[in-house]
Formats: sequence, C-alpha cells, structure tokens
Amino acid sequence: MLCSSAYFFTYQPFWKTGIMKEEQLLADEKGEIIGKVCQFQVTEDLFCVPGIGLSGIVFPCGEDEGKTAYCYGPVQKLEYQPMYGVHSFYAVRFLPGAFGRYFRIPNSEVPSSGVPLSDLIPELAPFIQQAAISKNLKQFYLVVQRMLKYLSIGGRSNNISSELVWLLSQNLLAYRGNIAIQDLADDTGFCRRHLRDIFLMNVGVSPKQLCNQIRFQYTLQDIASSVNTDMKLIDISLRNGYFDQPHFNREFRRYTGMCPSQFIDSINDHEPIS
Repeated sequence: MLCSSAYFFTYQPFWKTGIMKEEQLLADEKGEIIGKVCQFQVTEDLFCVPGIGLSGIVFPCGEDEGKTAYCYGPVQKLEYQPMYGVHSFYAVRFLPGAFGRYFRIPNSEVPSSGVPLSDLIPELAPFIQQAAISKNLKQFYLVVQRMLKYLSIGGRSNNISSELVWLLSQNLLAYRGNIAIQDLADDTGFCRRHLRDIFLMNVGVSPKQLCNQIRFQYTLQDIASSVNTDMKLIDISLRNGYFDQPHFNREFRRYTGMCPSQFIDSINDHEPIS
C-alpha cells in the first residue's frame, strides 16, 4: 500500500529562494498524482543535487516565448543544469516512472543536461506554442493535460513495463528507498537484470541508483528540518537506512560536495550554499 510519500518531490538546497513562483500537483485522467506543474523565473543555470528520479520539460514563456523547449532526464550527480538562455518558463516535473507512461522514448537517452523536445517528438510543436502563450499556471496545466491525452491516444503510452515501473517506483518512494533489489525481483518474478533494463528505459536510472537517490533526498530533507528540532545526525542516518556514520558521510559528500555538518552550518548561518 502506498503512503503519502508518493507525493514526495526533489528538494534542491542550492536553488535560490523564490525562483519557483507557483506550483501545482499534476494528476492523470484517473486523478492519480503523476507530477507537478511549476512556473519559474531564473537568472542563471541551476546547480542541482541528485533527485528522486524526476524527468521534466521546460517550456519558455513570457519574455522567452519562442525559445526552444527542453526535456531533461533525472539528475544523478552534483551538476549544473543548463537553461540555454531561458529565464522565464513553465515546467512539468514527472515523478519517477511517469515519464515512461507517456513518452515512448528510452528515458536513459534523455540527458540531465537536456535535449530539445522537438528533437524527441516533433509533433508536439502545437503544445509547445500553446504553453508559451499560457497566461497563468492554470492555463499551462490544461495544455499539459491535453498533451498527455494526445500522447495516450497516439499509442505512445501505457505499455506493460512502464506501468510496472511506475508502480514499483511509487513503492520505492513509500519505503524511503530502503528496499532490497532482490526483494523487488522476488516480488515481480523478474530477474535483477530485467528490472535494471526496464527501470533504465522508463526512469533513466537503475533501481539501485534510484533507491540510493530517494534515500539521500529523504535524508537531505530530514537534515534541513533538524535545524529546528533535536534530531541528531546519527539518528537521521539510522532512520534512513545507512549502515554507519562513515557510510552516511561518504554518500552525503558525494551528492552535495560537503559533509552533513557543513550543510547544517550553512543553514544555521543563513548563507547561500554554493
């Protein structure tokens, strides 16, 4: 059974405060949450930590109307996400597995650095134009729903493997990434190699990598919340399934470029993290 963790989204601590102007949960035709639609205003490329396997599409709008829409795969390491000169845009961010339900394109072939959406699916040009002239997030939401309906009718969505990966990804989120891959194999009847292949196809990362990133994201948010609580780092690391403090410190540094205590000091000092 899925818990509220299904609505858990990536936390990006290095993004400047206020760049996301507005956001709204995105539901499919059955009312199931599959992502978010957002409105952004940025001045530079975005410095990102690994997320929970989100893929997304950026639709330039306002002063950037007419510029290229880009599709981005999941971030798997600490890196800058190029915006290609776009500062004002709407975006749709798909939960892990949701992208593969609609876009019959191997998610592993969509780089985190982005690729023009028109190169992937040229026939989406009308929706790119409609998104660009949307006057508010509500209008953009309706454009996204029409686009997804078009993709469904066009036969690009709802293959068996994409539906399975969607369900498994939601369970990984519900369990905070603390699921053994062998348990997934045993529950589904598929070998680990097949699971890896269908996750790469529909999420863009292996199930093991996705588990690691989900666990990291829960840990990151626990640490951010701990600033105003008595929760200790050792308690946070154990809660999120790390073997010991050194293991926790290594993974945190690999994904953020700093140790947990440095991250907390940056929050306490109210200084931008760079």
